[in-house]
Amino acid sequence: MWTAAPVHGLPDVVRIGGIFESDNHQAQLSFRHALDKINKDITLLPKTELMPVIHETTWHPTSNRNPYTLNLFPDPDLFGKAFLDLILNKKWKTFTVLYEEQQSLILLKDVLNSSFSQNHTVSLVQVNPKLSFKKIMKDIGVTKQYNIILDIKTSSLPELLREAREVNMMTYYHNYIITSLDLHTLDLGEFSDLQANITAFRLVDPQRQEVVDVVRDLKIGRALWRYGATNTSEIISIDVATWHPVNGLAYFVNYTQVAEKEFTDKLEGLTLRVTTVESRPYTMLHPEGSNMTGNDRFYGYCIDLIKMLAREIGFKYEFYLTPDGAYGKPQANNEWNGMIKELLDRKADAAIVDLTITYERESAVDFTIPFMSTGISILFKKTEKSDPSLFSFLHPFSIDVWLYMLTGYLGVSLLIFIMGRFTPYEWVSPHPCVPEEGDLVNQFNLPNSFWFTTGAIMQQGSEITPIIERVALPPGHFKGRCDSLFPEPRCYVNAHCVEHVVVLLSHHDLVVHCKLGGLLTAQRMTSPIENANDLAKQTKISYGCLDGGSTYRFFEASTQYRRNSDNPLIKPDVDDDERRNKKGVERVKRGDYAYLMEFSSIEYEVERDCNLTAIGGLLDNKGYGIATPPGSPVRSVLSSYIIRLQESGELEMLKRRWWRVEGKDKCPLESAASATNEMGLSNVGGVFLALIFGCAGAIIIVTLEFFWKIKKVPYGERESVWVELWKEVKLVLSCKGSKDNPQKTPEDSLSNSIGLSSLHHINYSTTSINPAANALLSKSALRGDNKGPDKN
Repeated sequence: MWTAAPVHGLPDVVRIGGIFESDNHQAQLSFRHALDKINKDITLLPKTELMPVIHETTWHPTSNRNPYTLNLFPDPDLFGKAFLDLILNKKWKTFTVLYEEQQSLILLKDVLNSSFSQNHTVSLVQVNPKLSFKKIMKDIGVTKQYNIILDIKTSSLPELLREAREVNMMTYYHNYIITSLDLHTLDLGEFSDLQANITAFRLVDPQRQEVVDVVRDLKIGRALWRYGATNTSEIISIDVATWHPVNGLAYFVNYTQVAEKEFTDKLEGLTLRVTTVESRPYTMLHPEGSNMTGNDRFYGYCIDLIKMLAREIGFKYEFYLTPDGAYGKPQANNEWNGMIKELLDRKADAAIVDLTITYERESAVDFTIPFMSTGISILFKKTEKSDPSLFSFLHPFSIDVWLYMLTGYLGVSLLIFIMGRFTPYEWVSPHPCVPEEGDLVNQFNLPNSFWFTTGAIMQQGSEITPIIERVALPPGHFKGRCDSLFPEPRCYVNAHCVEHVVVLLSHHDLVVHCKLGGLLTAQRMTSPIENANDLAKQTKISYGCLDGGSTYRFFEASTQYRRNSDNPLIKPDVDDDERRNKKGVERVKRGDYAYLMEFSSIEYEVERDCNLTAIGGLLDNKGYGIATPPGSPVRSVLSSYIIRLQESGELEMLKRRWWRVEGKDKCPLESAASATNEMGLSNVGGVFLALIFGCAGAIIIVTLEFFWKIKKVPYGERESVWVELWKEVKLVLSCKGSKDNPQKTPEDSLSNSIGLSSLHHINYSTTSINPAANALLSKSALRGDNKGPDKN
């Protein structure tokens, strides 16, 4: 039995389309040849002809040449913009573009133009078919390029990655951007051990439901992963963002956190090479001969910090000293030296010491967040307390004020002398008992005028007072009564002058008391310099800082600390041999030298030597950080754990352990609250010296007066000068109240003593009574009447 069923036959012509790149003519010919071969075999498709329809790819999504095709490849302008946004987001300032065809430069024109305009370093390397990928990648590695853009055929990528791994170009320092949109279609199982970061775009979002449905329909057995579950768990593939022509990159996961977590897992067991330089207390070496090797040779704050981080994260470390011992600064050839050079050459994975985070350094390498904050200050030796001069009691007034006071003293004395000679009341008889006899004399002669002013200054009586008729003035109160009862110009001038002298003296006493107290305090606190400006204005004290350090660069670039536009205010005299803070501190201890360094290091030195101190405040604010090579994922991991140590207080405890000295008392504080302003002999010794010289002068003068007086006595009425001098000495030592008069006879003793007593009484009284009373007293004296005048 035969069963017939309707069968639909093939059309006479079947069109088969082929899309090829414009320059891939060999593929087009192969396609045509394959269709022709099928058409010639009548047993395959009888009565049916296959017709090739070939289309070439174009640079634009639509083409006017053929209205029946649509180009799904992104527009070249948008394609370049997407990669530009990615590079800007990654903050690449130097990278290499490895490309195969010239059209790649057209796709990346936005990237190149933007990089050139921002003075970024871009290297273009075209693939040479005669050279292997290994040779090309090795040459790129020699140029120390770690950011690479790969624009090569998708089919060539596995070979290139394989060759790059062999020349050590796939470490965690290397970052790749692959322009191929089909990277996700490659089998990357063999690269599961790579540490490099590889970023690429793809057109299709595998999470969209439409894509999921299509993929499910296209699944066949051969598409299953043939490497099992082991390798799939090793490959880190993360969808981190989408790109839109208007909105740009939009991250939908925190790539930094995800990558940090993944790299932290990889960092466990990894050995990091850490470079450092000697700088106490951050990094120090045990003395030679201690039989210590490796990391045991090092100790200090930074060494303990790395130990703490290694314990928390789980990595291993290896310390080594930077060959040139420098922190790092740019050289004339745009190269760096010191620890920065070690990081740029990837000889070290991290650098730690008191390395300051600056804009210049951060443009070359990466830094973690600061593990210690600090700023520039001045280390100086405390001023030794010197003994004041013996005449420091004269310091309350300047030389000019003392000269003005002397001029005032002379002027007042001369004015009193002149006014005393003008007034008729100062001209009196030298014999009060007989006013009519003898010439008139004036008590305000030149010596007495000076003596009168001296008594007013010393606030002591001078035994000289102006003579005033009909008015009795108590001592010290004649000014007001003189003005009100007998307003004579002479009396007013004398009183007014004495008043101002007393005011001047009172002001002088107040100033002396205040100034001497201030001098005592200032003697302990005064320093020859107070800040950086004072340091630059003087020439006695030398100053300097660490050569090549951030402090030196700060003053070199600062516009605030400049004398003018050409000369820096701070130009430290740095010796070539002085490349360590230790040498600068030793010079400070010798005196007359100031050393500019970070305040945290000054704290350490002051804690160990109370003769050192910090001058002025902080000139800036900065921090110490751990430096890593640019783009290193180590930085973010270390930063996160440094934050943890700060929050837990372990960093503060670590600093106290290294900064403070166990069993050592703090340096004594010199303050008004802790010390009294006592005046020692060195402060007022000049007063006693002046007293001694004054007493010595008085002894000399009285001795000369004695010799002058004894010479006037005839030799028959006295003994020799030295015998008389000895008698006077014995009289002084006997403390008797009287002595014999060598010029009188014994019978005259009684009458003379009465007469002298009366005269003394008369002389005392004549200063306070009128002329009529003087006449009465004179008559009474001549009669020998010792009763005195009638009080009524």
